[in-house]
Amino acid sequence: MSRFSCKVCGGPAKIRSSKILAEGYRVLYLECKNLDCRARFKIDDIQQPLTEEEKIEKFGIKRLTLSSSALLIIDQQVCMKDRGILHRNNHDAEKYISELLAIWRKRELPVVHIRHISREAKSGFAPWQRGADFQDDFRPLKAEAVFEKNVPDAFIHTGLERWLRVRGIENLVVCGVSSENSVEGTVRTAGNLQFHVWVPERACYTFAKKDYFGASRTAEEVHAMAMANLNGEHAQVCGHEWLQLALKYWSAT
Repeated sequence: MSRFSCKVCGGPAKIRSSKILAEGYRVLYLECKNLDCRARFKIDDIQQPLTEEEKIEKFGIKRLTLSSSALLIIDQQVCMKDRGILHRNNHDAEKYISELLAIWRKRELPVVHIRHISREAKSGFAPWQRGADFQDDFRPLKAEAVFEKNVPDAFIHTGLERWLRVRGIENLVVCGVSSENSVEGTVRTAGNLQFHVWVPERACYTFAKKDYFGASRTAEEVHAMAMANLNGEHAQVCGHEWLQLALKYWSAT
């Protein structure tokens, strides 16, 4: 049975399109289903905003069981910071990574730091370069795992999968840099290995680059495409509101 009635004949009506004007408030454009009427009209659709608890349920935050979860922080190394803030996105990513790290450390949950070591002598990730060191804010504690990789995918030739399996870890929260490179490569494999993966996109970032055809793409565009590649197929990509609610919920429980 149709939820909406025609303003002209009183028969059932269907939604043609809609426009969201604010949270809980949208305009619906409808058309009467009665073939003899076919009137078109619009109505305001106002819904009671969800409570914080309802949003936590809706976003499935409680389904992420922290007791069987590891936090993977990818390539938070000096050379990434040395690139500066120009031509990158998510300038608050480090803040969110730090907040996630604080929660995992407070609960004494598994934290994994991924460190890229390049085979190219001129790379900022070369082992003898300062750039290959961890940034001060993300230096691993003695109890935290460190895996070094030579390719974007942190599972290749590192022992990461075995480390997670023997500890019964099923859930991964992945953050770091770069969105379309090491983050995407690692998350793809994690999903294929049937880990349950969450990617809080505001805790990831990347830089502007040219696409295959030579067109310049902003960091926001590169990041958005990487998240689209992952979401639903290999991981659950989580937006800003999800992350804020999750951080608040985890801090309070």
